[in-house]
Amino acid sequence: MNGSALPPKCVVPFLRSFPSEEPYLEALGCQRCDKLFLDARRHCAACGARDALAPTRLQQTGQLHAYTVVHRSLPGVKVPYISALVDLDGGGTVKGNLLEVAPDPSAIQIGMRVQLTYPLIERGPSATGESRAPILSYAFVPERRSR
Repeated sequence: MNGSALPPKCVVPFLRSFPSEEPYLEALGCQRCDKLFLDARRHCAACGARDALAPTRLQQTGQLHAYTVVHRSLPGVKVPYISALVDLDGGGTVKGNLLEVAPDPSAIQIGMRVQLTYPLIERGPSATGESRAPILSYAFVPERRSR
């Protein structure tokens, strides 16, 4: 649980979080062609179906499809870090940072199994001293298989 009395704010609109369950990513899935979309829309861009999109909970695991090691970023952003594209099990491709892996190409393998994790970023008070809600984000880590 977070130290703030305020509920967390999700970093992107397709990240869902409720007090009684674990966070997850949600796409709009076409009921005709099974394509998934992370943005708001009314019609399927793949098959053109109108009003055939329904909320679809995405899987928590997948495979690394592509990545880049980022060495330059905005002030205050620690570099290097790994920006990754992941093909999720069950469909959908999501971009996010890959954590717990050295930002060195020799330590990263295309096709490696990963799983989602949901970091909670606590924020200090605003400039006026008011409490600010923490930010709920998502990232990928190497898959931890239960034995």
